[in-house]
Amino acid sequence: MRTAFLLGILCGTVLLAGCAQTSQQLHLDPRPDYPAASPGNGLVVAVSGADARPEAALGVLENRRSEDAELTTEQDLGELVALAVADMLRAGGFEANVQGPDGGQRQLEVVVERLEHHVSSAVPRQVRTQVELSFEARNGERRLTGRNRHSRSDTVSGRPGAGENAAYVDQTLAGGLERLLRDELLTFLAEP
Repeated sequence: MRTAFLLGILCGTVLLAGCAQTSQQLHLDPRPDYPAASPGNGLVVAVSGADARPEAALGVLENRRSEDAELTTEQDLGELVALAVADMLRAGGFEANVQGPDGGQRQLEVVVERLEHHVSSAVPRQVRTQVELSFEARNGERRLTGRNRHSRSDTVSGRPGAGENAAYVDQTLAGGLERLLRDELLTFLAEP
C-alpha cells in the first residue's frame, strides 16, 4: 500500500514537472528589409543604439499551474539594433559606422523604448509581441526625432520554443525598424 502511494506521488510529480515551463534564453537576429531608395551617395552616418527598457526580460510564457516563465537574452539590444540600422543605411547608399552618439556631422541614435513578448497559457495560445522605438537624427545643426510602435499577434496550438519566440521578436523588431527608416529620415540624413 505504501509503495503504491509513493509511486502515485512520484508519477504525479513527474506529470506536473512535464507541464512546468522553464525560462527561455533567446538569440535574436532581426533582419529588416532594406529601403528601396538609395539617397546616401556614400555619406557617412554614425549609428548608435540604446536599450531604455525598464526591465531586462523580453517577455513571459504564462503558466496556469505555476509561475510564468521569463524570456531573456544575453545580447545587448542597443547594439543589436544599431547593427541592423547600419546594414539598412548601407543598403540605402550610406557609409554607416556603429559607434557612440558623438561621431560626426550625421548621427542616428535608435532607442528600444519597449519590447514585450507574451505567450498566453490558454489553448490555443495567443502570442503577442510589441515594440516601441524612438530615434534622434542629427545632420549638422539640424535635428529630427521620431517614434513608432509595431506589433504582431498570432494564435498557436502548442507552446513555442526558444527559436520560435526569437523569430516572433525578430520579425516585430525588424518591422519596427522598417517603419522607422522611412524616406523622410533617409532624405534628412542625405541633405547637405
